[in-house]
Amino acid sequence: MRKCYSLLLFVLLSTLVVAGTNFVNLVMANPNVLPYIIIKRDGSIEPDVKFNTPNGVSELITQNGSIYTLMYNLTSQYAVKIQCSNIVFDGAGHVIDGSNPNWLAYFNNGLSLEGVTNVTVKDLKIIGFNNEIISIKYSSHCVIQNVTATSFEFYESDFNTIAETNVAKIHVYMNQSNNNIIAKNNIARVELLDSTSNTFFENIFPTTFRYEINEANFWDNGSTGNYWSDYNGIDANADDIGDTPYIIDENNQDNYPLMEPTIIPEFPSWAPLLITLVALVAVIVVYRHKLKNQRRFDVT
Repeated sequence: MRKCYSLLLFVLLSTLVVAGTNFVNLVMANPNVLPYIIIKRDGSIEPDVKFNTPNGVSELITQNGSIYTLMYNLTSQYAVKIQCSNIVFDGAGHVIDGSNPNWLAYFNNGLSLEGVTNVTVKDLKIIGFNNEIISIKYSSHCVIQNVTATSFEFYESDFNTIAETNVAKIHVYMNQSNNNIIAKNNIARVELLDSTSNTFFENIFPTTFRYEINEANFWDNGSTGNYWSDYNGIDANADDIGDTPYIIDENNQDNYPLMEPTIIPEFPSWAPLLITLVALVAVIVVYRHKLKNQRRFDVT
């Protein structure tokens, strides 16, 4: 009887090991991540994705000098990684959506900047990913403006700017990152680990604001601070700035807390339409100019 139990236990354990190995191999072979479109260090785009449209074949990302423009929404197709310095990545009001029809979401970072300097990213929305993260690694002097995401993560990155992120709750995480500027955002959580001299101003912080800060940072720019939902100071001179500082901890305080929340621009969902209208107007102007010249030629 004992031999039977031992044999049964051995078979059961062997089955579990094989099943676990097969599961790991399946996950490794089919990772729940999207492929990346990469703007490489030499400025090339890999892969060079094209779409069939009613007007013919169109590129997903167009390049005009140092300006790269996203031409279509990306839904469960690609995430974007930027490795080229001194460029502008214009989302043109489009969305990178990491929703996964088979799972809850893909696990990519929606947008990653890696080892770059002087990169501007604007007018873009990151949604649907398991962590709607914009990752900034080993990068400096970059600007992320009017780009919607729920989390911004800095790793050893200095002198960057995040501005005008209008979502209800964003998480700002910094690790060994200094002298960055965070302005005009809705912020629910801040983690600053071994990060100092970062400046926060004109942001909106809710009553439930959570933070982990182990260094001194700046919570105003010398004249304007942030809006804190639980600030209970007064504004005797009616200059829209509280008369007493907002205290975060013994090393961090906002000396110029705002009495009213900052107005943060909405995500520009109208941008693609505006681009189309501008292009249409340009075509009409060129056509009328050519028609006018043709009439002059006919008269002479």
